[in-house]
Amino acid sequence: MIIVSGSSDATLPLWNAKTGAAIGKAMEGHTQWVNCVAISPDGTTIVSGSNDRTLQLWDVHTGVANGMVMEGHTHWVSCLTISPDSTTIISGSIDGTLQLWDARTGVAIGEAMHGHTCQVNSIAISPDGTTIISGSSDNTLCLWDVQTEVNGVVMEGHTCWVNSVAISPDGTTIFSGSDDATLQQWDTKTGIAIGEAMIGHTHWVNCVAITPDGITIISRSEDSTLQLWDANTGVAIGKAMMGHTGCVNCLAVFSDNTTIVSGS
Repeated sequence: MIIVSGSSDATLPLWNAKTGAAIGKAMEGHTQWVNCVAISPDGTTIVSGSNDRTLQLWDVHTGVANGMVMEGHTHWVSCLTISPDSTTIISGSIDGTLQLWDARTGVAIGEAMHGHTCQVNSIAISPDGTTIISGSSDNTLCLWDVQTEVNGVVMEGHTCWVNSVAISPDGTTIFSGSDDATLQQWDTKTGIAIGEAMIGHTHWVNCVAITPDGITIISRSEDSTLQLWDANTGVAIGKAMMGHTGCVNCLAVFSDNTTIVSGS
């Protein structure tokens, strides 16, 4: 099993998930910071997004770029995700738009998707591949229909930037983390907030993830802590964990539900 990370030095290193050791030479191709990376669900392709306003595709096994540089955003590529069937890439940008891309050809699908009034910070896609969720510095989340690329629901409730969004494995619940130091649960169908905001962090929430079994939410904050939450009740589990001394930019959970990877 491998871990892929993106760096401010414009490279993508590969890491052995068991030993933590670097694998080979870091992948080079971008000319500025790499802000976001994802591995396709079929395990064959890495996708990266950068401050150079492009996305690139890489072969997981060789670490070699496939030659397709995906251009279209007018500002930094801030976030991305890949559809469950590995055919479509969705990117978000500081330019406030989302864009769909064909994962095989690297060609943009349709026009840029407008709905947010400020930068897009995070994107997730439902397990059935029909709905995109985006979080923005305009303090909102938006729900988008993948087929029509239409923004059907704007979700308001946070009082500051929405930095991170995640969706439950069954597709029914969205979780968001915000600069207002809270997390919030939302109903995927209606876009209505579920219960009260989840309070525990003392500074903005940078990252939110959920375990593959859907039982536990993990959040990471600028207060230098990582917190576990019960996904059903929204109640914090145990004490906050500390480790990093700086801002944590990303979180991921292994498929075994027991291991969390964070990047700072």
